[in-house]
Amino acid sequence: MINTPMQASEYNVVDSFWFNYIGIVKVKSNDGEFKYYIGQGNGNHQQEDEQLIARTGTPVHPLTLKIFLGL
Repeated sequence: MINTPMQASEYNVVDSFWFNYIGIVKVKSNDGEFKYYIGQGNGNHQQEDEQLIARTGTPVHPLTLKIFLGL
């Protein structure tokens, strides 16, 4: 068995938004706070891509998303 620093099941991804392979994921932390990450998935399996982005993606502030998406 390969040991990894963070197992995929440790990330509580509650939502995601996709632009082809680029995804924005919404993750609920252990303290109940929501965090957002943007990154590129592999395009083979949505849940695996969500976990990949939660693990390696760039953090995005919610206000930045609202302004960019015109919400």
